[in-house]
Amino acid sequence: MIKVLIDTNSLIYFFDNKTDLYSEFDKAFSESFSFYTISPCIEELKRLGKKDVIKWMEFCKINTVRIENKGKVDDNILEVAKKESSALISSDRELLNRARSAGIRIFKVGGRGVTQS
Repeated sequence: MIKVLIDTNSLIYFFDNKTDLYSEFDKAFSESFSFYTISPCIEELKRLGKKDVIKWMEFCKINTVRIENKGKVDDNILEVAKKESSALISSDRELLNRARSAGIRIFKVGGRGVTQS
């Protein structure tokens, strides 16, 4: 099973587009996945007033790993993905490039759904 860390913008994308995350990955890939995010992403959602996204995450059983926020959320994401040997899903080009450079498996979310980069 592949663990996938979901960043803030992807959580909002999936919620806004009423996307069934599990079905989307099942259609696109022949592997099994589990999804999680980190506490700094939850803090970002709260700052953005996106409490409905947090409720949706609970409904979808997307876990939250509590970590100490060490500055920039993207830095925290990369650190946890590397430490947990997780893949990363995002639409943030800079974050995806940094993840690719760090050897992290990446998925991109956007207009055509989820693709592996």
